[in-house]
Amino acid sequence: MDQNFEQSLPQQSIAQAPDFSDLKKNSKRKILFILTGIVILLGVLGGSYYLVKKHTQLIQKNATSQIVQKDSYTLATYKTSGVSTVKYLTPTATPTPDLTATWKTFTNSTYKFIVKYPTSVYSYEENSPYYFVAFCLYT
Repeated sequence: MDQNFEQSLPQQSIAQAPDFSDLKKNSKRKILFILTGIVILLGVLGGSYYLVKKHTQLIQKNATSQIVQKDSYTLATYKTSGVSTVKYLTPTATPTPDLTATWKTFTNSTYKFIVKYPTSVYSYEENSPYYFVAFCLYT
């Protein structure tokens, strides 16, 4: 009876540890692929920087400039690698006439102030009970 009982029990197998060797190989490949990509990217960036720096130095070495001042403007000519560029720089300042040159001047020595006013305006000054000055148009 004991033999029948043992035969009726399901057979259980001992579980084996999973095989991670394929996973380890794949992760090593991924890391190698990423490192290779980083090295290539750094090489491209470094090479680009070097070429741009050399090109800039070459342009600056061959560049010439000339600045000519005229009456109303300043002209700058730049020649770089056989190509001329002309730029108009800031215009020369011209003096503006004084619009108040013909105006009258009101001066108060007590309160120490000066006011310029047009000839079409007259000033009125009063001192009682308070001091004030009024500027009025001629009518």
